Amino acid sequence: MACRCSEMQKCEQDIRRLESKLAQELSAVQRYCNLGTEIMPALGRDLTTAAFSGDIARIDIRLAAIKKEQDKIVGNVLSKRLSELSRIQNRLTSYDNEDRRFHEMKAQQVKR
Repeated sequence: MACRCSEMQKCEQDIRRLESKLAQELSAVQRYCNLGTEIMPALGRDLTTAAFSGDIARIDIRLAAIKKEQDKIVGNVLSKRLSELSRIQNRLTSYDNEDRRFHEMKAQQVKR
């Protein structure tokens, strides 16, 4: 058992950094997804007029597969960030409990 005040401060800083980074990344992903969504109708129209587009259904299937893959990547990024955030929050709780017990023990020793 030891004083964990400095470790707790580091965990809190890490949590703030991760939350900020997560928010930034999710915002960037959302902007990217929105841009892709905005571009797709125009892309679809362009493809229908393109000389090589004999099978527009096949192109639609490919675009849907790309979107599905993109959604999977976004989910993986989110999952990894949230997992790391949870791990640090659990460590902070553990440090907090250990630190509280340590300071209570020290206070009792002083009283004696």
